[in-house]
Amino acid sequence: MIRPRMWVLLSSFVLTLGVATSSYAGTYADAVLADNPIGYWRLEEDPASVSTAADSSANAGAQNGTVVGGGTGVTSVAGPIDTESSNNAMRFDGSSGYIDVQDPNAVLGSNFPAWSIEFWMRPEAGGMAHQNPVVKGQYSGAGGTFFNQTTGLNAFGFGINNGTPTTVDAPLATNDEWQHVVGTLERDMPQIGETVATIYVNGGDANGGSTHQGTIQNVQSDNSTEPVTIGGLYFQPPGTPYTNYFLGALDEVAIYDYALTEAQATVHFNAAGIQAPTIFEWNGDFSGDYNSANQWNPSGGPPNTSNLTAVFGGNIQSTQTVFTNDSVTVNRIEFDNPNSYFIAGGGQINLGATTANPPINPSIHVAQGSHTFQAAVAMHSATSVTVTGSDSQLVFDGSLNLGGNDLTKSGDGTMVVNNQLLTAGGILSGNVSVAEGVLGGSGRIAGSLDNAATVAPGNSPGVLTVDGNYTQSAGGTLAIEVAGTATGTGHDQLNVTFTATLDGTLHIQTDAGFTPNVGASPGTNGDQFVIITASSVVGTFGTIDGRHVGSGLFYEVDYNTTNVTLGAFQALEGDANGDKRIDITDFNVLSSNFDPTGQNANDWTNA
Repeated sequence: MIRPRMWVLLSSFVLTLGVATSSYAGTYADAVLADNPIGYWRLEEDPASVSTAADSSANAGAQNGTVVGGGTGVTSVAGPIDTESSNNAMRFDGSSGYIDVQDPNAVLGSNFPAWSIEFWMRPEAGGMAHQNPVVKGQYSGAGGTFFNQTTGLNAFGFGINNGTPTTVDAPLATNDEWQHVVGTLERDMPQIGETVATIYVNGGDANGGSTHQGTIQNVQSDNSTEPVTIGGLYFQPPGTPYTNYFLGALDEVAIYDYALTEAQATVHFNAAGIQAPTIFEWNGDFSGDYNSANQWNPSGGPPNTSNLTAVFGGNIQSTQTVFTNDSVTVNRIEFDNPNSYFIAGGGQINLGATTANPPINPSIHVAQGSHTFQAAVAMHSATSVTVTGSDSQLVFDGSLNLGGNDLTKSGDGTMVVNNQLLTAGGILSGNVSVAEGVLGGSGRIAGSLDNAATVAPGNSPGVLTVDGNYTQSAGGTLAIEVAGTATGTGHDQLNVTFTATLDGTLHIQTDAGFTPNVGASPGTNGDQFVIITASSVVGTFGTIDGRHVGSGLFYEVDYNTTNVTLGAFQALEGDANGDKRIDITDFNVLSSNFDPTGQNANDWTNA
């Protein structure tokens, strides 16, 4: 499972001349030492003047590292934790510098029943095709624990190597950004002869980082007496003693003789006390896999927890598709581009509330453009959808599962439902409220629909189905398009399973080029258009717009027990308002539309 996440930084105690002093180390080092590492190299020294990387664990002294290439191949740089008094790390040049840590007491071996390694890394662009930040053991001898950064793949692996590396992969940090890594091995798990390998990035899934786990069909051969190499790989002495030099910075390297838990990885990561980013933006003008870490800015993506926001913004210059075949979870999705994004794939987009107290409910916001979910979307809390700008649009072509929650549509743009809006277990417990703008489409809402703005069934035209109640308030409008006599293809229809409660406005749009047939004589209905069906109809529309098609051709709105129907008729002579009666109201209509110039003889027909 891959879940994106944050940045963080550390605290540490000062190391001078290769020996740990008694200075306060800071919360990060405290957290590491509290979990009893068997080796801990903080890399606070300046390699230009000190050739030793001191071990700060309980085994201090016996496992100090020797810096090779100090001052050129290995240099001192700022570390990832700016809250500590001495925030130093070591940068490796990717061609000659490394740290050699001998294991004279054979306590650091990754062939033990359980084993963990932990460090911070900041990779740089370039360098060798294969780079090893931290390795225990010789590559071609007994084997080594293999952290492998492969240039161009933007991923690193962790596992074992008995001649051929076998690893679990995780996203590599963006160049020049720090990433916290914990890797664990559990030997003979889940069964004899196998190894469970786990990587926790930035605290793991539970912390909003990412957790990656897999089973390796092998176990680590004995490497207990072989060295730990920081910044490279102990390869084939004497001809090629070292290779796979790491290009970038490393800090706070620790080894444990047991498997750290995700909870411990989270405590260490959070001990730095720096808030990681929660907003990630699709970073290029291309289509691609949502779950590819290098497609997001800042690094730490893809956004995949209920505390994070995914932004599809201004980087595209034409229509692009972002796909996921895995389920992902976010708190908020933003679209802000006049070009269209399509979110597609076999995976599900889950919208969840944050873990904050109080929690923040999920939301989708469209600032501009027309954007489409072709992938399924599921709500796990009450959700707001805001579409800003009358020309903006959000389309659900895939299913939207309300999950028994309320969805509120706001903003003056349009939300289009073309597939099925589901509720958990098929229970009609969800509710969609249109507070502003327009809700349209030819899909199905498996719940109730409250309209205080505009509901426009169809996609010019079509049928919108509500598997609950439909309630239209005094401020609501039902917009019906009429272009023919066939339901769904000729004219719109709202199909309500239970009760349709009516108020507000009915707006009728008769398309140019279509003229409904009227009855055989004036005042009698011809073509009939059923625009609402329901188990029961309560109330009437307070205002009806578009009832007059022109030249005395009107629609009569007929409210029946289970439907609302439009009937087309030709008005009687003198029936200016189309109410099938001739009285003083008709004179009032004529006088208010009288044109003394005679240039617009049919002005009265616009009444």
